[in-house]
Amino acid sequence: SHSMKAVALLEPQGESPLLAQAYSRLGFSSLYRSSRREPPTVAIGYVEKALAMSERLGDAVAIRSVERTLGLVSFEVGEIKRGLELLHKSCEEARKRGDLVTFGVDAPNLSNRYALLGDADQSLRWSEQTADAFKQPGTLRYQIHSALCLAWASILQGDTPRALLSLEAAQQVARKFGVGLS
Repeated sequence: SHSMKAVALLEPQGESPLLAQAYSRLGFSSLYRSSRREPPTVAIGYVEKALAMSERLGDAVAIRSVERTLGLVSFEVGEIKRGLELLHKSCEEARKRGDLVTFGVDAPNLSNRYALLGDADQSLRWSEQTADAFKQPGTLRYQIHSALCLAWASILQGDTPRALLSLEAAQQVARKFGVGLS
C-alpha cells in the first residue's frame, strides 16, 4: 500500500526518478500480492514502466536499480533467462564500478536463484565471489550474509564440512559484533 500511495502522490508531478523508483517498488511488492489479486504480468508491467521512465530521464543509477528489480521480478514470474541475464548484468556493472553494496545484494541473489534451479555449481560460484568480495573490514552485514550463502551453496554441493565452516564463520563474525543469528 505504501508503494501505491507513493505512485499516487508522485504521478501528478510528472516523470521523475522518485516516481520510477515508486513504480519499481510497486512492481516488486505486487509479486507478493499477485496470488490474491493480480496476475504476475502486472508486477512486470510496473517495473517495465519504471525502466522506460528511467531511460527517458537518462538516470543511469535508476536504470541499474530498476534493471536489478526487473531481474528479480522476471525470475519470480518464470522468465528465468531474462531474470538471470539482468542479475548478471547488474553484478558485472557493480564489479566494474567497485560498488560493493550492489554486488553484495546481487551476487547472493544470483547464488540463491541458481540454488532454486538446482545448479549447485553456479550457486557455489556466486557465493564464493560474494565471500571473496567481503573479506575486507567494514562489510559486517555482507560478511555474515556471504558466509550464509556459501554455507547454503556448499550444502547443495554435498560439502558438509565446508557448509559447517561457513556457518561457524558467520557465527564468529556475528558474535564479534554482538549480532545474533537465528
